[in-house]
Amino acid sequence: MLFAASVVSAAETPKNVVLMIGDGMGVAHLSLTRISETGGREKLNIDSMPIGGFARTYSADSLITDSAAAATALASGCKTKNGM
Repeated sequence: MLFAASVVSAAETPKNVVLMIGDGMGVAHLSLTRISETGGREKLNIDSMPIGGFARTYSADSLITDSAAAATALASGCKTKNGM
């Protein structure tokens, strides 16, 4: 899961950008945490972030990827095989 700061106008140049990558985290993990922590009645802090996104980082040789292959896909835009 990928989250980034909101887009600002050209007049407002951001000083910093925070990129958070939840390795192995998906919608099911967020839902379970929400139910576990609040009984599903309240939002988590991550739910209030202005922009969120998902990336398909499966590896070149499997639908199930390891962290290194996923990081390579995020950093370079190219898929690689697991275990490389």
